[in-house]
Amino acid sequence: MDTPKSEAKDMIAFFKANGVHTIMITGDNEATGQTIGKQLGVDEIRANCLPEDKTKILKDLQSKYKLVGMVGDGVNDAPCTGERRHRHRYGRRNGHRHGNSGCGI
Repeated sequence: MDTPKSEAKDMIAFFKANGVHTIMITGDNEATGQTIGKQLGVDEIRANCLPEDKTKILKDLQSKYKLVGMVGDGVNDAPCTGERRHRHRYGRRNGHRHGNSGCGI
């Protein structure tokens, strides 16, 4: 089973605290995906996904939501991250939330 990076839980918590719905799309089996997703506090988990499945899911999410960001951790995510239309970075500047189009997460 993959082990999440130590910063991952904090990152998910940051996104959720700022109103971002989080989805984990993984090639791992359902049991592994659910275990890791619950450890991280992810809102929704989609498991058993091939790279082409991830690309289709991302396109579906883009048509449903105004803004979709993607964080990938390996070569299996390359087709999906290459397809994204919008990249967005969340952060704080002068105490205000802001996002910069064109900056990868």
